[in-house]
Amino acid sequence: MVTIKNIAELANVSIGTVDRVIHNRGEFSLKTEEKVRKVIKELNYKPNVIARSLVSKKEVKFGVFLPKSKQDENYWKLPAAGIKNAEKELEIYKIKIIYFYYDKYSKTSFKKCFNKMLEKKDVLDGILIAPVISELASEMINKIPENIPFVFIDSCIQNSNFLSYIGQNTQKSGALSAKLMNLSVKVPGSIVIIKIISNDYHINNRIKGFLSYFKKLKDNKIIIYEPEKGKDLNNIIKTALKENKNLRGIFVPSVYAGRIAECTKKKSLCVIGYDLTTKNESLVKTGAIDFLINQRPELQGYLGIMTLFKKVVLKETVKKEIRIPIDILTKENIEEYKDQI
Repeated sequence: MVTIKNIAELANVSIGTVDRVIHNRGEFSLKTEEKVRKVIKELNYKPNVIARSLVSKKEVKFGVFLPKSKQDENYWKLPAAGIKNAEKELEIYKIKIIYFYYDKYSKTSFKKCFNKMLEKKDVLDGILIAPVISELASEMINKIPENIPFVFIDSCIQNSNFLSYIGQNTQKSGALSAKLMNLSVKVPGSIVIIKIISNDYHINNRIKGFLSYFKKLKDNKIIIYEPEKGKDLNNIIKTALKENKNLRGIFVPSVYAGRIAECTKKKSLCVIGYDLTTKNESLVKTGAIDFLINQRPELQGYLGIMTLFKKVVLKETVKKEIRIPIDILTKENIEEYKDQI
């Protein structure tokens, strides 16, 4: 069945623009209208069929459960931006987003915020969740009523009744990081993993993938450092350098690669980390970070809302998993990459 999403993709416009053209609601140029109507004709699309399922007098409300935007080097601003883009695109369909922000380093905050969201269960038509405190998320999601579909982004609680998971295969991304490290380290020695966030399921999975790759190789020694709460990262790096005279590389399976790279001041080390934050981007450009794995958080947020929209409003079947590509960024390609996202 042809959907307005198909039309939007072929015409290279938004879903909202396609709907405005179909229903003659204005706010589009003649050139855009001609392009959309041409695709409609080519696909033999019947707008009266979809109009009944899209145009509703009822406001549709989606809850969004995310860590506070400024946490993790402002990382969570990125999926939030994708969510807002989806909300703007779908405003014609009376989609409203209700945000619930929690402190990802506080179990109390997580529980309190989740319960606050559940108090709105009678008005919520769907929920988008970033379940970064995995053990608590496993417990709390069981409280979501069966009639409310929920989507995971960033990480996934597998043994749950989720509608869809949007994110990377974290174990494969860890294995890819290990492969990059192995290709970069020419002389055998020690490779350090800096595990800053301890209770994060998908970060643990990245480490698992990294270790599984090196398990087959005997040349390098892998050591995991997990900083104690409140300890300065610079002290951790000093300890790693002191204890590993032949240190060749550092793997940071989280957003904090930039902070680690600033602390090392050692150009000969291969540093691999995650996520295109402002700090990480600047240090990739200088070469202080050799490889950055990006998981397109803006796209995850955007697709999370669009998946709920497709299920709740369009009544369509959605994919159980939407895998985000594992992007490898270096100083040679980061500028062009940013131009494309």
